[in-house]
Amino acid sequence: MIARVAVCVALLFAAGACNRKETPAARPPKPVPRPRPPAADTARPAFPDSCAGILKTLAPDIDVHDGRVVLVLFIAAWAMPSREIIPIVESEIAQDAQRWRLLKADLTRESQLGDRCGIQIIPMLIAFVNGQPVSQLDGAATARRVRKFLEAIPSTGP
Repeated sequence: MIARVAVCVALLFAAGACNRKETPAARPPKPVPRPRPPAADTARPAFPDSCAGILKTLAPDIDVHDGRVVLVLFIAAWAMPSREIIPIVESEIAQDAQRWRLLKADLTRESQLGDRCGIQIIPMLIAFVNGQPVSQLDGAATARRVRKFLEAIPSTGP
């Protein structure tokens, strides 16, 4: 402090700057980078090639070209979000049963199925059109979110 006063007195006494307190220039606060929410309600363009063949494993007699969208719900029976989403999905697809076909895969019993589709979050709902995966919904979901997901699924495949 004494050194500062001495410098001020010596250099700036005539200008009257010694009586001013130095304050940092007022700068606007830096924006805080916020992570984007996961895009669970949007189509993901890339699925593992092995995921397309999962329908034949789950239901070998299914006709994937009958005009219906096949929904595969990957769950874990012990997980509460999985138990909550099952009745939500079932009630939403019941409103237009001619358009949907629902298959469930319990990953606690059939973990290789999850590996084939790259499942990292449960529950996960994958929509297949003409045998090809086109969209997915992952994590816990409300009825509104499931409805929005189903409305966005195309009727014809890629």
